[in-house]
Amino acid sequence: MDGRKPGFQSGKERTLDFISAEDAAPFLNKDLVQTMNSYTSQGTRRAEWARRFGPDNKVLNDLMKEARKQGATDRDIETAEKYLRGVNGTLGDNITPATRRAIGNLMVYQNIRLLPLAIFSSVVDPLGIMVRGGTVGDSWDAFTRGVKEIPKSFKKFDPAGTPDDKTAMAQLLGTIDNAMLTQDLGANYTQGMVGRTGEKVNNLLFRFNMMEQFNTSMRVGATEAALKFIERHAAGANNHSTRYLAELGLTADDVKVDPKLDRVKVTQAEGLTAEQEVKMRTAVNRWVDGAVLRPDAADKPIYFNDPHFALISQLKQFTYSFQKTILERVMHEVEHGNYNPALALLSYVPMMIAADYMKGFIQGGGEQPAWKQGWGPSDYVWHGVQRAGLLGVGQFSQDFRDDVSRGGSGVGALAGPTVEQLEDVIQVVEGRKRGGGVVLNAMPANDLYEGFVRGGPGENTAEGRAGGAAK
Repeated sequence: MDGRKPGFQSGKERTLDFISAEDAAPFLNKDLVQTMNSYTSQGTRRAEWARRFGPDNKVLNDLMKEARKQGATDRDIETAEKYLRGVNGTLGDNITPATRRAIGNLMVYQNIRLLPLAIFSSVVDPLGIMVRGGTVGDSWDAFTRGVKEIPKSFKKFDPAGTPDDKTAMAQLLGTIDNAMLTQDLGANYTQGMVGRTGEKVNNLLFRFNMMEQFNTSMRVGATEAALKFIERHAAGANNHSTRYLAELGLTADDVKVDPKLDRVKVTQAEGLTAEQEVKMRTAVNRWVDGAVLRPDAADKPIYFNDPHFALISQLKQFTYSFQKTILERVMHEVEHGNYNPALALLSYVPMMIAADYMKGFIQGGGEQPAWKQGWGPSDYVWHGVQRAGLLGVGQFSQDFRDDVSRGGSGVGALAGPTVEQLEDVIQVVEGRKRGGGVVLNAMPANDLYEGFVRGGPGENTAEGRAGGAAK
C-alpha cells in the first residue's frame, strides 16, 4: 500500500470467488449502515486525494522532487512523509490488529473512568463563537440551545424525526452529520481504534454524559452565527470585514441576502450558482470549525497520529486543538489590531470557575472537595485559567511541575492516564500510596461517587494530584 494515499479497504484487490457465501457469512459485518459509512467516507477521501494529487500520486511525487531540488534533506522528506501519513491515517499501520484493539479498549476504559462529568468542561464552548467574531447574543443563543437540548441525550435518535429549522440548516450545510452515522466526539476520544463493542460503549458514554448532544447543539448554534457573521461583514460592518470574508474564501459579491428568508442564500435552489453554493458551504464550515473545536490530525504532533503512541496522546488532542483554533485565532486578530477576541477569551475564566464550583459539589459529596479548602481568589482564578485551557500546550509543562511539586515523578502527567495509573500501582507496591484509594480511583465513573465514599477527591485521584487542573 502507498502510505502517501489515504487507506481504502474496498479498493484492495481480492480473489474470493473460491469461497462460498455460506463460509464467508460469519466473517462479514452485518451492520449495513456502518459498512456503507466506512465505504463512503474512505472512498470520498481517496477520491479527493486523487483529484488533488493524481490517482498515481504524480503531483505529490513531483512536489517531493522539487523540494529536494530546493535543498530539502532526507530528514526533511522523511518528516514530510510522516506528516502526510499522519494526516491520511496510514502512519503506524504496521501495528497488529490485536494490539490496536487492546489499546482501543484501554482508551475506552479510561474514558469511562475519567469523563463522566466532562460536560462541565464544555460549558465554555459557546464562548468560542465570540472569539471567532460572533456576538454575545450568538453565544448566548448557542448556550441556551445546548441546555434546552440536553434531554435529547437520553432519547433514542430518530432518523425520521423532523429537526427544527436551524438544525436542518446545519445538516444541509454539513456542519453536523445529517444521518448521525458517526459519533465524531466519541471517535476523537478513541482515534478510531476500537471494535464494534468498544465503539458502542464509548458512544453510550458520550451520549449519557451529554457531551455528544451539547457538541451538536454548539455546532448548530455556530452555523446560525456564521450566517449572520457573513451577512454582517458582506455589508461592511467594520474595517476588518473584507479581510474576514477573504479568510473564508468569499467576497462581498458572493453573498446574496434573501429578505424573504431573512438570511443569506446558501443553495442553488435559493438562487445561487453552483460555484457560489460551494463557496458558501465551505465558508460556513470553515467558520464553524474555527468556533467549535473539532480536533484534526493536522493540529497535533506527528507521532500523536501514530496508533503506537495512542495511550500517550489520549485526552491531549483537545489541548492542541484549542491552541490551534482558539488561541492562535486570538493572536491572529491581535496582529491585525483587533482585541475583541482577546477580551472574549477572558470570559472563559469566570465561566469555568462557576462550572467547576458546581462540579465540585458532585465530586465533594455535597460540598467542595478537600483539596480546595483554604483557597483564595487567586487560587480560583489560576485554577480557572488552567481549566479553561488558556495555557494551551503549556498546560503539559504546568501539569509536570505540579506533579513533581507534590512528590510525583511527573511522568504520569505527561504520558497519559494509563501510564499514570500504572505509576499509582507501582507506588502501592512500594508502600508509598494506600491501595484502597488507587482501587477506588480505578473504578468506572468514580467522579460520580468518590466524594461520597471518602468526602472528596484525595491524593490518589487525577483531580487531587493535578490540583483539579486535569480537564
